[in-house]
Amino acid sequence: MSTRLRRESLELPLLKSLVELGGSAAPDERLYRLVAERAGISEDPEYDIVHARPKWVYDLQWVRHTLVKQSEMDGSVRGVWQITDLGRDRVSREWDAYRAGDVVPVKPGRKPASPVPQPVSVHDQATEWMDEYYRNRSERLRVAGLNDLLPFINPYALCLESIGEGHAVVEHALDAYLALTEQSIFGDVLTGRKPRNEDWQELTGDADFYLKLIRAMDEYPTAHRRKYDREYAKAVNRFTKEFLNEFSSEDGTIDWEKLVRFNSGADGGKD
Repeated sequence: MSTRLRRESLELPLLKSLVELGGSAAPDERLYRLVAERAGISEDPEYDIVHARPKWVYDLQWVRHTLVKQSEMDGSVRGVWQITDLGRDRVSREWDAYRAGDVVPVKPGRKPASPVPQPVSVHDQATEWMDEYYRNRSERLRVAGLNDLLPFINPYALCLESIGEGHAVVEHALDAYLALTEQSIFGDVLTGRKPRNEDWQELTGDADFYLKLIRAMDEYPTAHRRKYDREYAKAVNRFTKEFLNEFSSEDGTIDWEKLVRFNSGADGGKD
């Protein structure tokens, strides 16, 4: 592959892989390998050295979030990626066409990549996007499981840095997980990528929209920050308790070998 896949093009391969795995699977190397095969990924020039993962795997986490919102995956069970009947129906309808031409259909309700420019209230649009952004951030904190976070850490690097506190490992993993879904959030709302200034003009018909947008944002995020901080603290406490139960010895020392087996082992850490 010479360019990075669009996230939409990973939706059907993920759903198809879940069907082939019996309807559900843990987000581990077995699932990633099958998705790569179904998506035709033979190599990934974009590789995150710090987290020792191809960047398309990070995209897959966001794809899962999108499919849950579309009711094509069930997000109620932490650490388990499960397809719904609606997702199975989509695979039945669209898989053959996808494989024949790598077509990514535009689903009902999804905005096209290049909508017709129309008058936009900058304040109203900025408010709408920021509300959605913070709702999504808080929701990700509530529905994520520890197994969703751990693939985002590099236990070797953490061990070398002598990070021995469970909450520090959890915060590192949680921040990396959230960073994936927070990048280019406004661009994702509209186009699935980070818009350039000319993209904003095409989308809104206003050459100065990108400047008006940042001005409209101003102090608005402050109203959301306090609530988000409470959700973040609860998530860290919840994950830390679970992490220490799973990956620490009786004296409280982090069991790095067990963590590495879970994070990097072919069997997902299963004995």
